[in-house]
Amino acid sequence: MKTTNEIVRTLKIKKPNPLVQLLFNFLARLLYYKRCRVSIDRRVDLKQFAKKPVIVVANHSSRMDYAFVNFAMKGRRINFVAAENEFHRSHLKTVFRWAHVIPKKNFVPDITT
Repeated sequence: MKTTNEIVRTLKIKKPNPLVQLLFNFLARLLYYKRCRVSIDRRVDLKQFAKKPVIVVANHSSRMDYAFVNFAMKGRRINFVAAENEFHRSHLKTVFRWAHVIPKKNFVPDITT
C-alpha cells in the first residue's frame, strides 16, 4: 500500500471535473459568500482571457482563498496549488484529489510544481 507522500508525488494533475467544481462552488456560496459579505470588483474583463492560460496569485489571507478566487473567476475551471503537508489532513485529502490540487513543498524551491 502506498503512503500519502507516494500518492501525492504520483498524482496526475488534470483540469478539475466541472461537476466537482460546481459542487464546491455551491457549497462555498452556501457557507461563505453571504456570511463573509463577499463582493467582487472586477476591473478586468475575463472574457478576453477565456481561451488563454491564466495564473492568479492570491495574497493567501485565509484558507478560503479557493472559494473567493472561484467566485471572482466566474466558475472557470481552476487548478490550485497547496502545501504538500495539507494532503495529509484526512478531511482535505480526498477533496484535494477530486479538485486536482497541485502539491507544493513548503519553504523550498519545488521545480516539479
